[in-house]
Amino acid sequence: MTVVLDGRKADPVVSELEKQLLSRYAPPRIKRDAHPKMHGCVQAEFIVDEVVDPAFRHGVLETPGAAYSAWVRFSNAFRIQHDLEAETRGMGIKLLRVTGDRLDDAEVYPDGCVTQDFLCATHDAFFLPNSLDYVAFTKATEDPPKVVWFYLKRIRRLWRGAIALLRGAIVLARSPLAIPYYSQTPYQLGQTIVKLQIKPVMTPELKRSLPSRFWFAIKVRAASTILTLFEVQWVRRVAQAVGLPGTKEDVEDFCDRHLAPRDLLRRALMSHLADHDAMFDVQVQPFVNDRATPVEDATRRWKQRVSRFHHVATIRIPRQVFWPEPGMPADLAKATKTMVDLGENMSFNPWHGLKAHEPLGPINETRRVVYRAISTFRRDMNNVGQNIVEQQTCLYDKLREVVQGGRFDPRSDDRPDSDQ
Repeated sequence: MTVVLDGRKADPVVSELEKQLLSRYAPPRIKRDAHPKMHGCVQAEFIVDEVVDPAFRHGVLETPGAAYSAWVRFSNAFRIQHDLEAETRGMGIKLLRVTGDRLDDAEVYPDGCVTQDFLCATHDAFFLPNSLDYVAFTKATEDPPKVVWFYLKRIRRLWRGAIALLRGAIVLARSPLAIPYYSQTPYQLGQTIVKLQIKPVMTPELKRSLPSRFWFAIKVRAASTILTLFEVQWVRRVAQAVGLPGTKEDVEDFCDRHLAPRDLLRRALMSHLADHDAMFDVQVQPFVNDRATPVEDATRRWKQRVSRFHHVATIRIPRQVFWPEPGMPADLAKATKTMVDLGENMSFNPWHGLKAHEPLGPINETRRVVYRAISTFRRDMNNVGQNIVEQQTCLYDKLREVVQGGRFDPRSDDRPDSDQ
């Protein structure tokens, strides 16, 4: 059956994404089309507040004080590149063993329980209003300068989307644990409609772990400008003509040696979680009316002066070791490698979950079709078994004692090259 979105077939979107993935990667290491660079996939707890407004007491928030085991995946949105380069950052949250009336696309356990996914990024609006330009945008991402041209050609219609993409990319990311994330699109919550904000709790330990905002901002602006320029073909040719490094990879190596590690966000995540827990506040922003809090156009922001956020839960990420490093004890190395593999293979989709949290709007309808198709494509190409849903829970329990009880100091000058 051919699925139709906004009167157009979804097949061209899926076909274009599959073609891009095969051109970038080779099986069995086909990565995601969105959020391919993973900073880490960590174990967490999602803890519902003891007191929740009755209007929001639905789905996973129905029982005050309830706690769910969860996986949290931190990532860059579009490409595998140096972390100093301007880029939207993402946070995927997967609650395990949730009960209730489920959506048709839910990940179902043998006993009928499901997972509940929440997808968030570093701006509170999406970069496209609907699926109309999805194929064209997908093609443009193959060559980043074309993204600028994509919006310039449609600026009268997509200016809000261009601003949303820019604002999400320029967030100063000193650590994945120190920036807020937003659902970008609306979701049902019982009889209410809401957007989500996942806001970091800036503990003294987390504040001390962060580099100086001023000097870090200078590094980011300098590196991002240079790296972006080297996306342009004529700039590379001029550099080669005058005897300078002529590839973006050469510039990334320079930034890695002289400004900050290529995988600085993973290093920051590893360094903090080696000794300390991390916390995020989960907040919901309720629908007011179609004009102030629109559902159909995902590029329009819901202003806080119109609809304020309400605290409903906390995400606690316990101290843990989650990434394999040279010199680790054998059991810890094996456990962390399993965590990385799981983070690459599991699927995050807003349609994984309960009817009480049903995704709304045309962008989410596009996601329903595209995410499902690309996830199936990746798993087939990578020979990933269909028991991944059960593994998400059994591996969580199996690995918890090793990774949360293990000790390893990642703050070493020996930084092996990353394959992420």
